[in-house]
Amino acid sequence: MTLKKVLFPIEEYRRRLTEVRKAMHSEKMDAIVVSTAENIYYLTGLGYHGYFSPHFLIVSLEGDSHLVARDQESRSAACQCHDEVVFVGRGDYENAGKVIARVIRECGLAGGRIGIDKNSASFPLANIEAMFTGLPQATFIDNSDMVEFIRACQSPLEVAFTIKAAKLTNMGVAAGIEAAGVGVSEREVVAAISSTMTANGGERPGFVPLVRSTANLGEGHANASDYRFKKGDPIVLEASGCYERYHAPMARLLYIEKAPQESVDLMKIGEEAQQISAAALKPGNTFGDAFFAWETFLKKSGYDNIRFEHCGYMTGIGFPQSWCGGPQVVGISRTNQNREVKVGMVFHLMTWLIRVGKGDGFYSNTVLITEKECEFLNKTHIDLVI
Repeated sequence: MTLKKVLFPIEEYRRRLTEVRKAMHSEKMDAIVVSTAENIYYLTGLGYHGYFSPHFLIVSLEGDSHLVARDQESRSAACQCHDEVVFVGRGDYENAGKVIARVIRECGLAGGRIGIDKNSASFPLANIEAMFTGLPQATFIDNSDMVEFIRACQSPLEVAFTIKAAKLTNMGVAAGIEAAGVGVSEREVVAAISSTMTANGGERPGFVPLVRSTANLGEGHANASDYRFKKGDPIVLEASGCYERYHAPMARLLYIEKAPQESVDLMKIGEEAQQISAAALKPGNTFGDAFFAWETFLKKSGYDNIRFEHCGYMTGIGFPQSWCGGPQVVGISRTNQNREVKVGMVFHLMTWLIRVGKGDGFYSNTVLITEKECEFLNKTHIDLVI
């Protein structure tokens, strides 16, 4: 007997699929092949540890979607996917591209216009070539970011999960701060954060807690080490709780027992810069409104020799190794300056100034765009010196 565990009502999944199919129709696509874990999860509900092996979801303009995955995953799919997903198993040494081509032919779309995500990091070339060979009459079109744009605005049901993730983040970071101190190792702080979040209902996040100190302070995604903190050491704590694959990260750069005055001053600048960017993140504004207001303030504050990349990025659904929603980081940046801010968007908002010659600072929070404001979900007050 299979115990069914579908996260959302079928109406929620139908709403999502309707939006995807509208986008497909506007681009004259007969079907799309979805290949990133976050998008497959969004459209089916399948959230587990099986995505180390390629998965593909074939969505046509009508009818059920078809999930191509290893035969071994059939029980997980039966348990977690909603009832309008058909599981299509394959052997471990069977090329998934051949299976995709077969399913598309069986759907009567052998000569159709098929969308594929060329930005996907989860579509091996061997699978792509086999799919092309099996569908010689099809026309393949790039539909990169189609599903990402649709899931950029979280529904109220999703927001409830993100808020739970934020509560886990707050608890985890607080536990990490409590554990940190002279003689404590980076790994021990990671353990305190992870165990606290897991014990309170969390699951493995897209990134494990990122804890680093003096030697690797500027490495954004370094592994924690056996280094034991000394008085005056800086320590970065960056972590996110994860609830049903939804994330709400936060980060702080703190000091063990004492901090240099430059970093004390920079902490205040970082907090004010974040408030400025948050004030500009209102529905109807653009990403550029927030980014340029933030950048202008930092340059006026004496950091005018730095080319800033972004002041945050979208977050939400994530699978290892990311809480960014997939391989593409959608930043609040000059690159995305014309993109509109909309209700339901969730951002990891940050000010990162490390090894810039005027103190060190890293200050970030997850924020939710509501009808009226940019709401901070990480509400833990943290002193610079611990």
